[in-house]
Amino acid sequence: MNSILLKRNPFWDSLKVLLIFTVVYGHVIETCVENSRFNQAMYNTIYLFHMPLFVFVSGFFSHMKDRKKYLLRICEIFETYLIFQFIRCMKPIFTDGNVSLFPNILFPKGILWYLACLLLWRTIIVLFKEQWLTRHKKSVLVFFFVSGLGIGFISIDGALSRFFILGIFFFLGYYFNEQYISSYLRKIPLWLGLLSILCLFIFVYLKINTDIRGIIHFENYYCKPPNSPIIFLLARLCLYIFALIFGCLVMRLVLAKQLFAFWGNCTLAIFMIHTTIIIPLRPLFTNNILPNNAFLLFVYAVIIWSTLAWMTCHFKIISIILNPISYILRMSRVKKQAI
Repeated sequence: MNSILLKRNPFWDSLKVLLIFTVVYGHVIETCVENSRFNQAMYNTIYLFHMPLFVFVSGFFSHMKDRKKYLLRICEIFETYLIFQFIRCMKPIFTDGNVSLFPNILFPKGILWYLACLLLWRTIIVLFKEQWLTRHKKSVLVFFFVSGLGIGFISIDGALSRFFILGIFFFLGYYFNEQYISSYLRKIPLWLGLLSILCLFIFVYLKINTDIRGIIHFENYYCKPPNSPIIFLLARLCLYIFALIFGCLVMRLVLAKQLFAFWGNCTLAIFMIHTTIIIPLRPLFTNNILPNNAFLLFVYAVIIWSTLAWMTCHFKIISIILNPISYILRMSRVKKQAI
């Protein structure tokens, strides 16, 4: 295990660990946003950067060095998607008696939109090949930038809209040169990065009184009255810019202090499992059964995040749950080789 960790870049692992914590924290405080101006500001600030930057990192690690292994990884992601989507589709069967499993299983529920989009983005890389994508870098980026802004004029909901809206961040990560970290990001003074993030949070706290996550990658339809479509378009454009700036600042902070890098390979498991803990807790928050002040919500997020990370690193059953078929096939191949 140590030899594997030595090959990993602690910067990217630390960044992924920080981002998965913001995902957990954002979902913890989601039901308490209306009760606290601080929670609302923290929620909006998190949604300014965490999923765009998470998608950016996914794009960075989506280069196809080995076609066979790449296709195998796509199959594993699809396997994880089907397992968790099937579980989510079973809920209405037990609660409402609705047995219409198909075609509902094809429409991602909850956090599964991320896996669905990741599958689509990586499929593009397979279909168009890396040589073509490299030659047409500007065209790809312009397409996803324009389509990400323009998709709001079409009434398309769910993962498909986020595929276009967040696609620009995926391919920015895909084309990202790691040398930029040392040549550009390190030039940002650490104190300036910290001050900028603090100022941005204060601005959000003082000036933004609504949920902004929908504008950047959840709400897709601009033409809902009485709002002006152009206002929504400009708002999403501004949030694109904010996400890029904030993402760079967060990456600069991670460069300064690379923490918990050893949990870097646990992020997908945490992402897939954390809502199974948080969702049952939400009624306890809303009914004030569990105290839900800002500090305690942060503590709850830390406990959930660290516990899941520790369990994923120490219990193999977690990875088996995510990819049981792949695990069985892999073990069968190992046995055949041993014979």
